[in-house]
Amino acid sequence: MASTAARVQKAVEKQTEFGEKILAAVKASTEGGTKAAAKRAALYGALAGEVGAATTAVVDQGSQDLPAGGKPPYVGLTDRHIFVLSTTTMTAAPRDVVGVIPLDRVAGVSTGETKVVGMNLRTFALAMKDADPFTSEVPNIARKDSDAFVAALQHQLARCPSA
Repeated sequence: MASTAARVQKAVEKQTEFGEKILAAVKASTEGGTKAAAKRAALYGALAGEVGAATTAVVDQGSQDLPAGGKPPYVGLTDRHIFVLSTTTMTAAPRDVVGVIPLDRVAGVSTGETKVVGMNLRTFALAMKDADPFTSEVPNIARKDSDAFVAALQHQLARCPSA
């Protein structure tokens, strides 16, 4: 099975600039998305006997449209951008780029932990220079991807102090 970063690289290859490669990637719910997905699954299961399709609501994060709730998106980091991708319905693989955040808009990143519906989650928040923070939740099963993403982002921000 290909790594998360390799799957995201393949999905974004037509939208990257020359020489731009995914350094790290993680599948992450927007803040509150994990709890909302659990509630939807319980509701759909009770009503239809199976888990239904996730919602596709979109919220405005500064000047970027990023998914809220629904299926967890993938977040990929290059040396110039953060890409946010939707997922396929059947396999939840990375599919379409739904948002691009230039690194020069990111002021920093912070991490934390929380518990939702009995599940331990890592969180990371991108502090934006010109918009509200973009906070994501990552199940502990993807902790290595989350830690690698945060470390790579911190490294990129340290390399470019003006970013």
